[in-house]
Amino acid sequence: MGGIGAAIAAVGETTNGGGSGMPCAPAADNFQSFYAAAKSPAFAMTVNGADHMDWVDDPSCGLCGFCSPGSAAPELARTVTRRLDVAWLRRQLFADAAMDPWLDTPPELAGGEVSIVRK
Repeated sequence: MGGIGAAIAAVGETTNGGGSGMPCAPAADNFQSFYAAAKSPAFAMTVNGADHMDWVDDPSCGLCGFCSPGSAAPELARTVTRRLDVAWLRRQLFADAAMDPWLDTPPELAGGEVSIVRK
């Protein structure tokens, strides 16, 4: 398969992969496993300190309290995800090289708030 069908960008967290009962983001099925199985081009961003529910618009939902809270602000996960989505899609769909700085060195990388891997 070529083109966009082979490209994947994943963003996630690693704080809710275990614990008692059913984990909120099982390590065997999280974004890292999707990245590991993906062919190039692929991109994965870990939002350090984020938790599974940081991507939910309304974290007061009935089942949301079962996931352990992380140390990162939910706004961080949402901001970097929006930026990644736009930059990745513009780069893959339109070959827009102006997106490379947002993918290679997002502002949060220098502060240690995120980590990225590519293949």
